Amino acid sequence: MAAGYNGTILTSPDGVTWTSRSSGTTLYLSAITYGAGQFVVVGYRGVILTGNGTNLNIWEQRNKP
Repeated sequence: MAAGYNGTILTSPDGVTWTSRSSGTTLYLSAITYGAGQFVVVGYRGVILTGNGTNLNIWEQRNKP
């Protein structure tokens, strides 16, 4: 996975072919991590997105603590 400018999230099964996913934000996304069956993406202005590992077209925006 990769994240970046304008809310970009990209996924790849092999590191060669990439698919763009809709994040629901236009903010810069700076990091992605995975644990307990869930992806977490963070970015500019404290944006936090979560997505499960089965449907990466659905991202839920979370409030920062």
